[in-house]
Amino acid sequence: MRGRATRRYSKEVRHRIRGHLFKKTGGAYVEGGGSLYDYRKNYNGDTVVFRGGRKEGRPECFLLLIDPDGSAVLQSLRQAPDCSMDPNGSGRSMVLAAVELARKSGAHTLTLTDNSKKYLADGESSFRLANMVFLTSGRTWYESIVDGLRPLEKAEKIEMWRQRVHTNLWGDVEARLRRLAPSFPSGLGGPTERAMDVLRRCKAMPTFFAEYEDELLNASDIGSLYGTDWTVAL
Repeated sequence: MRGRATRRYSKEVRHRIRGHLFKKTGGAYVEGGGSLYDYRKNYNGDTVVFRGGRKEGRPECFLLLIDPDGSAVLQSLRQAPDCSMDPNGSGRSMVLAAVELARKSGAHTLTLTDNSKKYLADGESSFRLANMVFLTSGRTWYESIVDGLRPLEKAEKIEMWRQRVHTNLWGDVEARLRRLAPSFPSGLGGPTERAMDVLRRCKAMPTFFAEYEDELLNASDIGSLYGTDWTVAL
């Protein structure tokens, strides 16, 4: 992972960053994926605590912990429109910013638990982002962002599931889906197409994975990636 150095700004100054004027009151910011993220640093005993993505007084968008032994933990992450200091922020860029902050702060490893979810427009319906991305690409959401990420558990199973993602045919998956969910829509793909290619097209259907996530996993003979622990060397 490589990126620009963490930058510091002085108390009660205004910064023009990429054409946008920000008034800051002390602290620092870090860049990830082309976007800038404000953060605050404090301590819990000997553990360094970084609360990033929003101004002081509001809940953080990401929480990063670094222990004295140099191990970092991305404790939580939740994307929102006001997390980035500029208007082009995304969940992906925020992950990269947290990784960059850990690396620049001297951490040598970063671990995280993949509890990523995608919430729909109603703010209540959701699906597990790790599972959707895995079913459509053979990688989890975090794997698609952080190079070198590896699982701390069930590594052999995950590799077996990857192979299935790349070889499952839609005709076989759809036949099992019909037994699990008789109301499953028809005409999504041809029987000899790869299931991952058909499901990738289904990403354009807003509620599809929220409605059928569990059935899709079972029909694909793939376990859930949600809640898996991962690590990467920095």
